[in-house]
Amino acid sequence: MRKTLFIAATHGNEAYSIPVLKDIEQAYPKDEYGYDWVVGNPRAVATGTRYTEIDMNRNAPGEAAGEHYEERRAAELVRIAKGYDVVVDIHGSSSSCGPTTITPLPTYDNLVLASNFGLDANIVWYSQNSVVRGPIAQHMPVPAIELEFGPKHDPQMADALYETLARYLTLNQKEDLGSSALKGAIFYDVYGKFYETDREDVKDFMRYTDGDEEFYPYMTNVYSGIKCYKTAKRSIEEIEDEYRQLWGKE
Repeated sequence: MRKTLFIAATHGNEAYSIPVLKDIEQAYPKDEYGYDWVVGNPRAVATGTRYTEIDMNRNAPGEAAGEHYEERRAAELVRIAKGYDVVVDIHGSSSSCGPTTITPLPTYDNLVLASNFGLDANIVWYSQNSVVRGPIAQHMPVPAIELEFGPKHDPQMADALYETLARYLTLNQKEDLGSSALKGAIFYDVYGKFYETDREDVKDFMRYTDGDEEFYPYMTNVYSGIKCYKTAKRSIEEIEDEYRQLWGKE
């Protein structure tokens, strides 16, 4: 059984996961199921904002003596994570993406962790620009991924998060979750942006054709000036080939 740390509300306006984790704790005791959970950004939760000074999920691993609160908190979370086997950072989107995992650092261990949640859509979102500073999950000292559910204010997403966490904890308690789920997992690799914001026929994960290009949209209508992110649907073998240097293979 892997000891898991769940992080809720790294962004303060994505606090829907906090009551879900409280309910999980009642039904699945932490000591029995091998997990803990923390509120990622309590100051931002208190103000109902994404962050108070800087975006913590763009500034990990942070700095213990940093100028900004989110820098210091990111560094604290990285330190806390050293006491766990894996970390799961829970987010919520305004898009209609449904339940997804996001793997900012597509190493073998991180992709195995993503596949263990048994979701229909697993996003690989790696950026060289985030190697120095970037998502919390990209800079953890142990295997780490994000869960991204949307739309975050839909009660069905809270229910889906509860079911997803309950399924993971139950399986994790009974067996050492391994790589067997990788073979059947569906991955979507983020490779670009689609800027035609006036298009109304773009929906998350519905294959879209733009001229000679076909892609699967993700995070539709979330970021200003961007209609969606472009993803390519890939097998685990294709993901391994693309990110071979991160797998420690030549």
